[in-house]
Amino acid sequence: LALAGIMAVSMLAGCKDGSSSSTPTEPDVNPVDSSLANYVNSELDAKYTNILKLSADSTLDSALSKAAAMIDENELKATSTNWITQGSAIQNSFIEMVKADTCDFNDFKDTTKDTVVADLIIVPGNFTEDGMKDQVVTMMKGIINTNNMPTDGTSGGKTYNYTYNGNIAVVKVESNSGEYSAYVVGLVVDQTVKEVVTGV
Repeated sequence: LALAGIMAVSMLAGCKDGSSSSTPTEPDVNPVDSSLANYVNSELDAKYTNILKLSADSTLDSALSKAAAMIDENELKATSTNWITQGSAIQNSFIEMVKADTCDFNDFKDTTKDTVVADLIIVPGNFTEDGMKDQVVTMMKGIINTNNMPTDGTSGGKTYNYTYNGNIAVVKVESNSGEYSAYVVGLVVDQTVKEVVTGV
């Protein structure tokens, strides 16, 4: 428990090819306080919330519960202090369920079309709910910045403005043996791209 408590949560992991190496079972998946979005917004400085404010969403809640139910005990044990395995069946299924384009926040850069990024984040289950929320705030500070979420850009001699909307949800997963648990956080961010038309 002490080791899990001091492990830093990895940030900004890119999408990778791969698949889950174990057969999914059905762990216990329990909803967690739905105020996560409001809490994160309230704890972030304006420099973050001016770029992205988070909301709760019932569609995301449903998709997250289905994705979390795919985690088996071996995977839960292996990823209980990290992000969900990138490129795994769980990650890919979640992206498909929320109709996202990618799990890589770098794909927001230098684009000329609207883009949706979705990712699954693991927080060790030994945290209290308040502790989990603070971990998520720390993670969001690493994600929300103009390097990952530019507010403007150029491509092909044209200038674009980018705006963002995000939804976040969390469930707690416990292995069938009761030995391992984790909070699974689902994050979906929509980028809207608008061309800037200048006067003659």
